[in-house]
Amino acid sequence: MTNSAFNRAVKLDRGDRKAFPERYRSIPWFLLGLLGLLLFSLALRFWGLGRFNMLVFDEVYFPKFASHYLKGIPLFEGHPPLSTYILAIGIWIADHTPIGASPVRNDFSGLFLAPISYRWLDALVGSFIPIVTAAIAYELSHRRSFALLAGLFVAVDGLFLVESRYGLINVFLILFGLLGHWLAAGESESRSRSARAVADWGGHLFGSRACG
Repeated sequence: MTNSAFNRAVKLDRGDRKAFPERYRSIPWFLLGLLGLLLFSLALRFWGLGRFNMLVFDEVYFPKFASHYLKGIPLFEGHPPLSTYILAIGIWIADHTPIGASPVRNDFSGLFLAPISYRWLDALVGSFIPIVTAAIAYELSHRRSFALLAGLFVAVDGLFLVESRYGLINVFLILFGLLGHWLAAGESESRSRSARAVADWGGHLFGSRACG
C-alpha cells in the first residue's frame, strides 16, 4: 500500500467527513456498529438464561444474600454489599413484572423464584460491558474499527459471557470500573469547564467499584 493510500485509509477510519463520498456522510456507521454489537451481546447472554433450574457456582451465595436483604434478615457478607443490593433490586423487579413469570421455579435462594429472576440483571449489565470497552478503545485510539473490534472480543470472551449469565456480582464491579476508565479517558482529552465534573464522576464510579 502506498503512503497516500494508507493516509486515506486512516482518514476514513477516523471518520473524516471530507474523505467520505456524499452518499455515506449521513449514515452513522459507528453507531450502527455499536447497536449491532449490543444486540449481539444481548442475544448471547439472554439465550436460554433460565435453562438450569438450580444454583450454579457462586449462585449458592449471592442470590441467597440478596433474598435475605429483601426479607430484612441480617447476615454477614464477606464482600461490600453494593453489588448484592443491585442483584436484590433485579430480583424484586423480576418478581413484580413478567420477567419472573416463568413456571419453572426453585426455592434454593430462600425465595420461590424462576432462575431468570436472579440472572436477568447480570445479563443486561454484562451486555453493556462490550459497549463501554469499545468507547474506551475509541477514546484511546480514535479508531472506530479498533473500538468495534475490542468490543467484539469482549462480547465473545468466555469469562465475561459466563459471569453475565449467572446471578453473580462481578459484572457490576467491572461495569463501574470500566465507566470510571471511560470518563477518565474522556477527561484527559478535554480541556472544557466540565472536565472536573467528569473526573469527579469517574472517581465516584471507581469508588462504587471498590464498594461493590
